Amino acid sequence: MMYLFGDGQLGHCRLGANTPTLDLCITRNMNNNKEYKFCQSCGYPMSKDKQGGGTEKDGTINKKYCSMCYANGRFLTPPDVDTAEKMQAFCIDAMRKDGMNRVFAWLATRSIPRLERWKKKP
Repeated sequence: MMYLFGDGQLGHCRLGANTPTLDLCITRNMNNNKEYKFCQSCGYPMSKDKQGGGTEKDGTINKKYCSMCYANGRFLTPPDVDTAEKMQAFCIDAMRKDGMNRVFAWLATRSIPRLERWKKKP
């Protein structure tokens, strides 16, 4: 099925078992097309991601999450990293292993609780 986004961008969708309604299909595609400056899981600058973002199951680029956090439609972080605080600790540890100073690593992860993946749902 083809449709036109409000911004004039052409999109497509296959309605089926995984996409029960056209509204859901359009919402998914509009969210995937939004450009983010930072990964909405770890805060890494998307402009520095050599892959251009993570990937969905069908191989399309996901512009919301970086390639270090998201591939083949799933998050790459260990299953126990399920809160913003745990993600901050996980990222600080990874940056420290790469030789970054602890203070700079902490500063780089301060925004994680405000990223879309970790925002508290009302």
